[in-house]
Order: sequence, then C-alpha cells, then structure tokens
Amino acid sequence: MNTNHVSLDPQELQDLLDELERSRQSRRRAWENLQEIRRVLKDAVGVNLPLPARKTIDLEGRIVKDGARNHLPAVLKSATRDGPLMRLNWIAVLR
Repeated sequence: MNTNHVSLDPQELQDLLDELERSRQSRRRAWENLQEIRRVLKDAVGVNLPLPARKTIDLEGRIVKDGARNHLPAVLKSATRDGPLMRLNWIAVLR
C-alpha cells in the first residue's frame, strides 16, 4: 500500500478549511440565486422548468438559462407591445 503524507502546519490547515467554507457559501448563494430566477420565470412567465437529474449548480444553471433564453424574449416583446403599464408590471415582478 502506497501512502503519501502531506504535512500542514495548523495555520495552513485553517486556511484550507476557511477556503472550503467560503466555497460552500458561494455555491449556496449561487443555488439560491438560481432558485429566485426559477421563481420569477414561474410567477411572471408561467414557466415550470424541469428539475435537474442531479442537484448540481451546473445542471440547474443550464436549465434556468435555457428557460430564460427560450421564454423571456417572446414575453418581453409582448410586454412592450402591450404598452407602458405592462412594462411597469414587469419591473415590479423582476424586483
């Protein structure tokens, strides 16, 4: 059995743990942002996007991006055609 040992001093170990925690928090924020965009698409456009096969940021991001790309242009075009009141409603929804 071949084992390699890496020696870290306590500060290096703490730095790695801190970086790991920052990475977890960043992924959590990214996931929450994707869920908010998903909710806006559902509430404002009526689009129920499929759930990802696995709960990963990459898959969820691709689904949300494709949903926005496929559905928002037509809705925004319709909103501008319907006049200023409809545009104001969209601004309120997107906040």
